[in-house]
Amino acid sequence: MNKYTAIKLSEHYRDSVRTSGEVIGEFVRDKEVICKLILFIGAKVHLFFIHKTKN
Repeated sequence: MNKYTAIKLSEHYRDSVRTSGEVIGEFVRDKEVICKLILFIGAKVHLFFIHKTKN
């Protein structure tokens, strides 16, 4: 981890002391949630367009 990344992380997690493993876990969880949300929205839009073209 370089100095810039450490400074940005310390600004983001200013209120609590976290180990690097916890910080990495947070980022991985956030990334998973965002990916699942994008896939869910994409599936809903896809179903909407299929429904519109059938009618």
